[in-house]
Amino acid sequence: IRIERQDADPVSVTGHVPTWFARLCKLHAARVPALLVGPAGSGKTTAAAKLAEVAGVPFYRLSMAAGTDESEFTGRLLPTGDNMKFEYCLSLLTKAYTEGGVFLADDIDLADPNLLGLMNAALDGGGWYISARYQDPFLEQHPDFYLVAAANTHGHGADRQYVGAQQLDERTLSRFRMGQINCDYDAALEKQIFLAPVVDIGHTLRARCRALPGWTRDVSTRDMASVTKLARVMPVQEAWYCYFSDWSEQECSKVHVMLDPATQTIEVL
Repeated sequence: IRIERQDADPVSVTGHVPTWFARLCKLHAARVPALLVGPAGSGKTTAAAKLAEVAGVPFYRLSMAAGTDESEFTGRLLPTGDNMKFEYCLSLLTKAYTEGGVFLADDIDLADPNLLGLMNAALDGGGWYISARYQDPFLEQHPDFYLVAAANTHGHGADRQYVGAQQLDERTLSRFRMGQINCDYDAALEKQIFLAPVVDIGHTLRARCRALPGWTRDVSTRDMASVTKLARVMPVQEAWYCYFSDWSEQECSKVHVMLDPATQTIEVL
């Protein structure tokens, strides 16, 4: 795939990427931080890694959570010097910031709001002051540094499907205002890369799930990737049986699927 970019050289992408990847490349060319918002298993992490490959820079990823320590962002002092002298060690973020690279702040809507305040400082340009780096607290931003954030929600807090999501502060959202990308599952891409019988069932189930009001289940690209792996060594109906392992009989009936525990297969009615 060849992606044209205004005021930047075009890029050629090998492999499979979702339709929204071209916009991510354009945001990267403009150095506008990207916020990828979409359901679990829609390819957000894969796209960020592919962006680093296209840009020819290292890829770094940090999964966020309420308990993530601030040193994961700012670096830390460790006894690594002579006579166990404490010296400053880079974090993945400060390494990408100073040496160049694509940094993915994954599951940003699970992070502590105070922690995100530290990340925000890395997005403001003009350098970053890290007090733990006591010998020289000023970090200069590398021109090839680029930050991508990924979330399951748009920062408005928990919903029926993602009950653990945190509300994002406007100070964080404002830095991604122009870089938000809605990352739904790419049905055309799924048809290209997965077994046709797997995709046929997956798309049927997805359509039925999304037609049910208030329904929180869905069929992700990741699900179809897993079923495709299983379908290489077993019948497709048996591979899909694993997907329904935590479904109740009532839930199965709502999407018109019958399970046969004796043969561990499904029938889509």
